[in-house]
Amino acid sequence: MDLKGICLRATDYKEKDKLLTIATLEKGIITVKAAGARSPKAKLKSGCMPLVWGEFSVAETKSGFILKGISVQENFYNCWKDTHKNLSAMLILEILENFAVKGQSLAYEILLCLKALKIINYDGVYPYAAALWFFLKMLVYAGADYSEEDIPRSIMEILHAVNALEADDIETADLLTENIDRALYYLGLIANSRLSVKLKLINQISDMFLRKRD
Repeated sequence: MDLKGICLRATDYKEKDKLLTIATLEKGIITVKAAGARSPKAKLKSGCMPLVWGEFSVAETKSGFILKGISVQENFYNCWKDTHKNLSAMLILEILENFAVKGQSLAYEILLCLKALKIINYDGVYPYAAALWFFLKMLVYAGADYSEEDIPRSIMEILHAVNALEADDIETADLLTENIDRALYYLGLIANSRLSVKLKLINQISDMFLRKRD
């Protein structure tokens, strides 16, 4: 069967295989075994990595899904060339994986994900602004009301401003980068307290900017 999706994670498995975690339009999040994907001459090697969006041909067996082929439509190449683009993109993938509900369609979530990743990959936007936009949209979609939280007024203002934006408006919005970094941190706290979602990359990004300001 052919499934449209984006690869969230690729984990080494056994000697030459990989296990791909893929968010698909048709079946939600699935784990797919890519046999021999770590071999030097593996034909599917370039598609067995995070951020690959395309059509994944898989066979469903009693033990799970087996990868048969990949038609790559986008690999968000620029997100691998810059540290901040990469961290922002990986945070978006982590959010998507953690917010997905088992057995539920991910069409809306994946659409938002692709919009945010395209902005980071192709536009000159501050990459964490796109990650913040996606994070907010996912929180609201999950039913977590951030406006009820006790957070600094400056952060609440940035959250309201970003939540009101369409994806195409992020690049031209007048947003202070320091407020965006802090807002991501507070959203991480909200996700943890309201939805029991812990995001590892939020702490890594927050620590990085704390060290930079010190």
